[in-house]
Amino acid sequence: MKTKLTMTVLTTCTLVFACTTETEEVYDACEVRIDQPQPNTAYFGDPVSITGHPLTEVRDTVLLVGGEPSDIIDLSRLDCEACDTCRLDSANCSACGDCDECDSVCNSCVESLTFNTPNLPAGEVYISIYNLYGASNNVALTILESDSTTTTDTSFPSDTGAITDTGGGVDTGITTETDSTGTQ
Repeated sequence: MKTKLTMTVLTTCTLVFACTTETEEVYDACEVRIDQPQPNTAYFGDPVSITGHPLTEVRDTVLLVGGEPSDIIDLSRLDCEACDTCRLDSANCSACGDCDECDSVCNSCVESLTFNTPNLPAGEVYISIYNLYGASNNVALTILESDSTTTTDTSFPSDTGAITDTGGGVDTGITTETDSTGTQ
């Protein structure tokens, strides 16, 4: 009886596998690492930078702050040309950019991105990125509550047309204002 049970299982498995011949491509998922943001506390609108590896380009990078997509102001890869060339030329580098023979060349490569703190409620939020290589770890950013009693005047100072006598030169006591800018 044990033999019949084994045969039945093998027959069923063969039939199941024979009917399912789908091909599925599996892409390499790489470990994208990002460091703590600088600064790690910010008000709405403040610029924040994070370094990480491997970063690619703005066009294939999604930045999430507090689970919401955020705009990347700048994504830079400084001193990475020699590293990129080494990885392309080496047959021993993985698709994720891990390459022992290029480590010494790649140590000078600094990858970072900058964004403005989004308008989210005050408190701790998490930052993550998704790019060509995969998904990053989460790092915390504390969004500070703005002081509602303080207002920032972002307008340009206006010329009131007032004339200030500095005491220099010859003072005749006669001034004539020719336009609204206070020019004499």
